Amino acid sequence: MAKQQPTERAGDAPLTVSFDDVGSGDTSIVGGKGANLGALTRAGVAVPPGFCVTTRGYEMFIAQLADSDARFADLDSLDGTDVKAARHAAETMRAALDTLPVPAEVADAVRGSWHSLGVDDPLAVRSSATAEDLPGASFAGQQDTYLNVRGEAALLDAVRRCWISLFTDRAVLYRARNGFGHRGVALAVVVQKLIDPDVSGILFTADPVSGNRNIASIDAGFGLGEALVSGLIEADLYKVGKREAGSGRRVPEPRILLARAGDKAFAIRSIPGGGTRKEPLPESMRKARALSDQQVLALAELGERVEKLYDGVPQDIEWCIVGGKIFVVQARPITSLFPIPQSPAKDSGLRVFLSFGHIQMMLDAMPTLAIDVLRLFIPAGKDRLPTLSDPPKLSPYMLPAASRIFLDVTPILRVRRARKAFLDGLTVVYADLGRAVKVLTDRPEFNKRRGNEIWLATAVFRVLGPVIRRLPVTLLTGDPAARARRSTWRSRRFRRRRQSASPRARALPIE
Repeated sequence: MAKQQPTERAGDAPLTVSFDDVGSGDTSIVGGKGANLGALTRAGVAVPPGFCVTTRGYEMFIAQLADSDARFADLDSLDGTDVKAARHAAETMRAALDTLPVPAEVADAVRGSWHSLGVDDPLAVRSSATAEDLPGASFAGQQDTYLNVRGEAALLDAVRRCWISLFTDRAVLYRARNGFGHRGVALAVVVQKLIDPDVSGILFTADPVSGNRNIASIDAGFGLGEALVSGLIEADLYKVGKREAGSGRRVPEPRILLARAGDKAFAIRSIPGGGTRKEPLPESMRKARALSDQQVLALAELGERVEKLYDGVPQDIEWCIVGGKIFVVQARPITSLFPIPQSPAKDSGLRVFLSFGHIQMMLDAMPTLAIDVLRLFIPAGKDRLPTLSDPPKLSPYMLPAASRIFLDVTPILRVRRARKAFLDGLTVVYADLGRAVKVLTDRPEFNKRRGNEIWLATAVFRVLGPVIRRLPVTLLTGDPAARARRSTWRSRRFRRRRQSASPRARALPIE
């Protein structure tokens, strides 16, 4: 697999930059986490103030490393299959970096930004990689985070340790397995005022278990969020209905679909001198709800707002509440959701898609060319059967997602008589799938929209009519032997034309 490299470097970027001056397009200098926090800050979302130590500082730190080319070559030679080799290469790299100091110029810039932020406040120091929070890969949690950092020496040491954590065993192995060049990924560091919260947790603007984009899922616990993020406690779970699919209207109250208190054995709290500790919770708090209904609804509203900032892409949001006010400390796209085909239909409502590949027993991902060819030649959703003289037109009812094709069968299922025939046939072919589709079509929000029987009949006849007209004549008067001879002649002509074509064209398979 080819190693992926960034399109630009930090160059002459400043060594530190405030959240107020960071935009969503600044990933190359402040990493994914820093870019998201800057974009949220500029959008008016409540984010604890802070600054980023840019990737230019990391590059200056790495530049001090002797034999850096050879060390990176060792890392880039890993293919991700030999865990022992990856662990050894990572340990060697970390040991070499651990001998290096923070460059003086970087240390001066960090001190200046720290004094502007406030030297008396505890800090959260977080790693922010340039390859973080990508749509197809999740680097979350692979680098280090340090909480309740106090004082200049501790701050500079935390920044240095974040840089070194780019080469943890897990991070090195993940990059090797996914084809990300180790030199091509840089690290920025986020320095934030630490919020010592009453409650904290994670908000998913789509349900990560069911994949339902219309349900927000919230995990919550007392104290700092590290216990919850690390899976050390059984957190509260709340699920909230967002909107009816495509309707733009709020679902009827109450919006809370589930409120389940977890057994929260302890909370992580800050220590006055620096660092954190586990604080056992009394029995009265362990199984008590960490959030009120009002706070649950407020978090769901905040999630919808953040999701809109990112063009409707579902978000994984880390939040905390102190004194009744909600702060966002991190936001990233949810990478575990299976992508949904994007229908061009104007009535966006609830839609039903069937996997074309599964119908054909082709379960693997398909090349883009194969997807486009099928969408070009299959007539579903087109005004008439395509001819060679027609301009290319892709079927609007065969839609790509995750390198696969999905059939939008919604127009058929919205016509009741057509729905029954379709579901009967589908159930005969695949009983479980037929039952699953029936459950979807029985939902009230699906049945609020009725299909157009005349339009559906016209569309079907437009495609099948020419075939139906020719079929009886062909069966009754056609000469099979003559058709076989014509087919053989066409095949020979095609092979002769192929032999005279360019080498690249000849490399294409015939079958």
